[in-house]
Amino acid sequence: MKITPEHYAHMLEACKTSIHLIAPRVSYVKRESIVPNIDKTRDVEQRYRWDLMDAAGLSPYVCEHVYKYANDTHIDTALKQIVKELNL
Repeated sequence: MKITPEHYAHMLEACKTSIHLIAPRVSYVKRESIVPNIDKTRDVEQRYRWDLMDAAGLSPYVCEHVYKYANDTHIDTALKQIVKELNL
């Protein structure tokens, strides 16, 4: 993973404290109507990860710190690990 351990730890903690702010992952997988435009989403797993990042308020942090050395693929890899680590 290209994300630094410090940035990953910050992202993990922010996501951990923000899980309650988005619909459960199963709502995404089942494409339930609670999630806006989920029926138009090709990759619901990726949508869930990025919505989690947004709910955690990480967009400004990622833009300011992580995008200096990483791209969307690297960030998504970190988000996959976060979802796995949090058993979501």
